[in-house]
Amino acid sequence: MTNLDAMDITAPYTPGALRGGSHVHVFSPNGELVSFTYNDHVLHERDPALDLRNVGVAAPYGPVTVPVQHPREYSGSHWCVLVSRTTPAPRPGSDDINRAYEEGWVGNRQIAFIGDTLSLTGKKVPELFIVDLPCHENG
Repeated sequence: MTNLDAMDITAPYTPGALRGGSHVHVFSPNGELVSFTYNDHVLHERDPALDLRNVGVAAPYGPVTVPVQHPREYSGSHWCVLVSRTTPAPRPGSDDINRAYEEGWVGNRQIAFIGDTLSLTGKKVPELFIVDLPCHENG
């Protein structure tokens, strides 16, 4: 058995490895990529307000080999990357995202998700975002 995603919670962190938990895994229509929602354990330990829900993608560009230094760390077969960018202090009226969730595939190389933004008056506004993913490992 092989892990899909790698986890590394000890600095310096391994590129392509996650630093926390992934959930709700969904394969792209062609089965090549896997989307997931994600919470960052390292940021949560630093300050829970920094641990914002994000959307990520696992791509078959591994393996990702982690120098295991903690019982929760492990290597994985796929390279993981976040495709959303969140902030704990979104600017009202902007496209700054406070929480990204409920992703879905739009073909094999696009992923859509809901991102919580703020209106000019500071009220939460869920908006739809779409990300075009690169066709090759080097972007």
